[in-house]
Amino acid sequence: MRRAQALVMSVVLLAATSHATDRIDPRLATVRRAWVQPVDELADEDRPVAACLADHLARLTPIEAVKTKAEADVILRVGSTSTQATITAYLPDGATTLWADNTPLKAGFGVVMVHRNSCGLANKLLDTLRQAMRKARG
Repeated sequence: MRRAQALVMSVVLLAATSHATDRIDPRLATVRRAWVQPVDELADEDRPVAACLADHLARLTPIEAVKTKAEADVILRVGSTSTQATITAYLPDGATTLWADNTPLKAGFGVVMVHRNSCGLANKLLDTLRQAMRKARG
């Protein structure tokens, strides 16, 4: 029963991922300064992933992490649960979403698992961001 639930959850998350990446605002391709924040400041899973993402941002994308929200072209909100990791890019107004993605966390054989490597997960999210920026260029 648990395997069936995990499989159904994986399929739903994959469908959500492909749907989310279809809607990319072209302005995403032009951002160069980002404020990175966890979705939930108190969540043990969100903070380390957001910290690693900010540290690796300039190495893996053309975007640099900034020290204050006022300096940012984009706000990146990063979250992580036992089944998925999320990244959402907002304009600084906080109301306009440029792009969002959900990355399912899976082990071999399609079994959903908790991802224990925060920096590895951050790098996966940065890879999806880089791909979205390429698509946003047109």
